[in-house]
Amino acid sequence: MFSGLRPGEKLFEELLADADATLPTRVPSLRVARLSDSLDGVRGLLAWAVRQPEGDAEATRRRLAEVMTEFQTTRS
Repeated sequence: MFSGLRPGEKLFEELLADADATLPTRVPSLRVARLSDSLDGVRGLLAWAVRQPEGDAEATRRRLAEVMTEFQTTRS
């Protein structure tokens, strides 16, 4: 049995991006994430994706970058 960190393992995970905010709850140490992206934007993205021809990856990357500002691609 292995105990301890393995090479490359993180000590902790960052669950929220800088643009995200949290809301308090009745429990002082518990907060609820409030994401910056609107649900309408995500719904619009999904509706757009359904109408696209299969295999148009570049158009999908462009659309993701428009709707989700955190999205980054290594392709231009």
